[in-house]
Amino acid sequence: MSKLNVELKNLLIFILIGLFCVLIDYLIYILLLNLDLNIVLSKILSSTVSVLINYILNSKYNFQNKKLGVKYLVLYVVIYSILILINTLINYLFYLGTDNIDYAFLIATILSTFINYVSVKLFFRRINNDRKN
Repeated sequence: MSKLNVELKNLLIFILIGLFCVLIDYLIYILLLNLDLNIVLSKILSSTVSVLINYILNSKYNFQNKKLGVKYLVLYVVIYSILILINTLINYLFYLGTDNIDYAFLIATILSTFINYVSVKLFFRRINNDRKN
């Protein structure tokens, strides 16, 4: 399979996993908001669950790293902690600007998807390079 086809396949798998994780994120987010949890805490918690599921699925099905050690899990958590904060900030700012929970969630998700893809791709590339050395 050509390099372009592999990249497109990886992107498609990443998008499908991402869509599933967005659905999980959104459902948990709305549930927590309906339980009268603060918008920021709701977003952080829902994103965290989504990120963990994303990590498991992408490492298994997209980037073929079925056995990742503690070192990589810690690095992943650090990277995604930063990404969750960025996502939460975008979500909160758009909520303040629009007063619309769904719109803020959608915009934060779209913007974060691009940042997440590049970050995850670089993360797993580093793992693959480390394992080759």
